[in-house]
Amino acid sequence: MYKINKELHDYIYRAIGAKYYYNRQVGDNFKFMKITDTHFLFFDLDGTLVDTDYANFLSYSEAIKQVLGINVDYNPNVRFTREIVKKIIPNITDKTYEKVVKQKNSFYKKNLSMTKINDSIVKILKQYSETNKTVLITNCHAERAIITLDYHGLSNFFYHKIFRQEPLGNISKYKNALDLLRIPAKCVFAFENDKTEIEAAVAVGIPRCQILCVGVSNE
Repeated sequence: MYKINKELHDYIYRAIGAKYYYNRQVGDNFKFMKITDTHFLFFDLDGTLVDTDYANFLSYSEAIKQVLGINVDYNPNVRFTREIVKKIIPNITDKTYEKVVKQKNSFYKKNLSMTKINDSIVKILKQYSETNKTVLITNCHAERAIITLDYHGLSNFFYHKIFRQEPLGNISKYKNALDLLRIPAKCVFAFENDKTEIEAAVAVGIPRCQILCVGVSNE
């Protein structure tokens, strides 16, 4: 039985853009990809369910300032990551780097008020959590993911949560999730905002027409 309705269609359409929401058929016909109650729905966290970029930057900048006495500038077009820390401070020692990361995680808790939910995607999560198996799939470590979900009241809308595990080597979060859940890729609809992760999902067999690209340019 199909579970989607016109109201939800409009939410998804606005959230992700038409080209990835429809499957292009022969000629100019478009077929809406219906989600049935047999599908698993994979939701990314950062940038998809919740915009955490500014809170993440503030936490890193405060940690770097405290540990190294260095000021860093905010770039709204680039997510500040552990890799960025090593790029802007190439001579940082492992010990100092770990201290920065530890302080960043501590500061993040007080910066949670700077995170914002994506209303359209959260609405989809809440509705489908009643009929489908909804799965959090994130490269975020468990502690930060859990406090982010709890802050926004989202923790109870998931059938399963899959966090970053180390070491994963070259295994993508999508390959890891499919292996853990023991399900075929064709049974998955994925909500994702990162282009690299979208390609990783395609690489493990999730149909591109079932990857709903949140905030990603369709051009």
